[in-house]
Amino acid sequence: MLLINFICCLLRSATFLKASSECKTELEKRISAILEHVTVDDLLVLSFTYDGERLFDLESVRKIIFGFVEKEKSVGVANQR
Repeated sequence: MLLINFICCLLRSATFLKASSECKTELEKRISAILEHVTVDDLLVLSFTYDGERLFDLESVRKIIFGFVEKEKSVGVANQR
């Protein structure tokens, strides 16, 4: 599970460093592909404001969960055939 922690850490860093949306989207996709192995702590991706307050990046969590649900739907449809 070290890979999962690493990818989540990369997303935290990308958020903190204000990386491009393409970079964050790719990391979110990778996390959603392995979501069944991710813990709640992993999903609590932190973003920081300029004044040092901590805010949870709920948009990234939403995208990760949405990507996982879409993947599961497509797997379910393929299994029904």
